[in-house]
Amino acid sequence: MNTRYDNAVELLDAVIGRSTAHYMDNAIDDQNFFLTRTQKLFDRIGNPEKKFKTIHIVGSSGKGSTSTMLYEIFRAHGKSVALYTSPHVTIALERIRWNGHLISPDAFADAVDRVMPILETIEKEDVINYPSYAEAFFAVAMLAFEKENIEWLILEAGCGGRYDKTNIIPAPITTVITPISIDHTAVLGDTIQHIASQKAGVMKAGSKIFSSETSNIVREILNAEAETIGVPLTYVQPEKEYTLQLLGPHQQANAALAAAAAVATDDSITQTNISLGLAAARLPARIEIMQENPRIIIDGAHSPAKIVALAETITTMEYDQLFVIFSLKETKDPQPTIAPIAQLTDFLFATSFQLQGFGSHPAERIASIFQELNPNLQTTVIPDAQEALSACLHTAGQNDLILVTGSLYAAGEIRQKWYPNEEIIRLETEFPESTTL
Repeated sequence: MNTRYDNAVELLDAVIGRSTAHYMDNAIDDQNFFLTRTQKLFDRIGNPEKKFKTIHIVGSSGKGSTSTMLYEIFRAHGKSVALYTSPHVTIALERIRWNGHLISPDAFADAVDRVMPILETIEKEDVINYPSYAEAFFAVAMLAFEKENIEWLILEAGCGGRYDKTNIIPAPITTVITPISIDHTAVLGDTIQHIASQKAGVMKAGSKIFSSETSNIVREILNAEAETIGVPLTYVQPEKEYTLQLLGPHQQANAALAAAAAVATDDSITQTNISLGLAAARLPARIEIMQENPRIIIDGAHSPAKIVALAETITTMEYDQLFVIFSLKETKDPQPTIAPIAQLTDFLFATSFQLQGFGSHPAERIASIFQELNPNLQTTVIPDAQEALSACLHTAGQNDLILVTGSLYAAGEIRQKWYPNEEIIRLETEFPESTTL
């Protein structure tokens, strides 16, 4: 392992929980506080956010996929392009990519080394504005991109929009809005109208706006925001079928959105660039097939809308029985998240995870809700995710399907069976040579 990288990760992880207000804490009356806090940090590091031609992506579902598609389209066009996404599945480097590879461990450590002294100064001089982990990580990424002289930046927003740390950027050339649904209610509000208003807040005068939203309720809110600030808003739906590595019918809508936004952003992008870019796009833990016989799929779906899309894809596959390994972050509402997959499940292995600053619902609670929704399934409670996978493999037959879902965190832990962190770091790719169980 790279010692400098390990130390950098530890330093950044130590930021968790030290800010006076957690990132986008809705207990703060004036949510502009979070944008102000992020901007003060970026003012201290020299405002790297102003150095790029940016495409900003926001939404509830499909942000990561659409962002990656845009990144690959610009790569196919030969552009100097970077991609920032969150959260990571297994290692921190996944959030920061440019020109076909993850940031190197040393480049990551260099950027962390530049940010940490500034955080120490803020803690001494202006502790109320000590940033959250998400804000500090964003600063690390922007400094790394600046040092690399990146021209184009594909920037995925976090869970929010209007007050998300990424919204400190100047007006992007293009803003992309993926479908909006109920998620992150503790932060964004508990109605679709509240959440849509938060997402709509990324629109800025001077930008072109594209969306794949289909809900009339959400469209009304997006249209009103666009009209208020005087920007054109174009809705996009698939008109052809693209060749993709990313599985699921919902990815066709993401592909159409990425293609339309790419051409509108740079009219020199060709259909060949689009086809090559979309075909190259891959993401870990998005209906990712890890092995066959039995087939194992890892998917980080963690909201009702994402589980619905996953269930729709699973029903198109052939298998004898469905084994589900499921965990869920403690802030998520379990019943509506579990419901779309419960009736399809034959065997459940309820599990859990624990990360610094994050916890999951107890595995027993997950099992109880699954059984309420589907009394016929067989349930096993194994709190350790790796042990749950081992037990599942001992039970499943060659023609069965094993699905790991409910949480990106547990998905990432299990994914290491095939893609060890050491290999991801060494080769600077999320898809190194696969190992076998």
